[in-house]
Amino acid sequence: MSDYYHASETETYLPASSGLSVVENDRYIAVSSPDGTEDAANAPGDGTDAVGAPDNNADAANATDAVENASDEQDSAEDAAGEAAAHPDDSAVQTPARVGIVLYPGAKVDPHAYVPLVVDLAERGMLCAIIKAPFNLAFFDIDAAQAVMADHPEVQTWWVGGHSLGGVAASQFAANHADELEGVILLASYAATDLSDTHLQVLQVYGTNDLVLNRESMEKNAVNLSSVSTTLAIEGGNHAGFGAYGPQAGDGGAEISAEEQRKETADAIAAFVSPDNKPLENDESAVLSQGDSYELAQNPNA
Repeated sequence: MSDYYHASETETYLPASSGLSVVENDRYIAVSSPDGTEDAANAPGDGTDAVGAPDNNADAANATDAVENASDEQDSAEDAAGEAAAHPDDSAVQTPARVGIVLYPGAKVDPHAYVPLVVDLAERGMLCAIIKAPFNLAFFDIDAAQAVMADHPEVQTWWVGGHSLGGVAASQFAANHADELEGVILLASYAATDLSDTHLQVLQVYGTNDLVLNRESMEKNAVNLSSVSTTLAIEGGNHAGFGAYGPQAGDGGAEISAEEQRKETADAIAAFVSPDNKPLENDESAVLSQGDSYELAQNPNA
């Protein structure tokens, strides 16, 4: 039996109709929702390619309408520009912040296996990148997130995360680059590197049926988490359910589908990274303010 976990049917995860932008190179796979409300590929042309040359009368009428519409649009644009100049603060508030998440895959897992999860996050307006590590082992390229961050200067706040051993690698990167990050997302994982003295927010998610995650190590390393760390247990979820690579040796059987586990995970991540989410204070619990409401208990050892 192979010890390498291949992604399942990844070509079906990104239908052409999704409207998402996908960039894949030898370092990472990045998925995001492109700027603007209209896909340039679907923008109307001059009408001649699709239906042939119009008759002269129709052409003249269309040309007149086009001139009038252009004039109206110019007036509207000038009015909007004047309004924005008069109220610059309002204009800034209306521009959403760009959030980026870099995900380190689990050991020997095809990075494409995490495409379904990042697609769910990208559809919520985030840029999400999956690292392609040598030999599919994140520890061979712990600083891989830097390439993603350098390639996307439009992103305003960055998070790193990972599944299983990938989360351990991500937390090590975070410890060395805390001033460049907002926080860390650990999926069936823990921080083996000390983050307790950093400002980094940490979201730790695991499935209750996970038999691969070493719970003793997770509890032992809880002291490494910052004071703004929270933990979510997905009832019935397991280790492999965060990706789409099929069953994993030694894992517990899931009581929910992998699709449901990924959706719950994406809901929790989207809520946690939202600017509206308030960090935990001392021993209080927190209810995330976006997406489905999750009551997350603060790590008692943090």
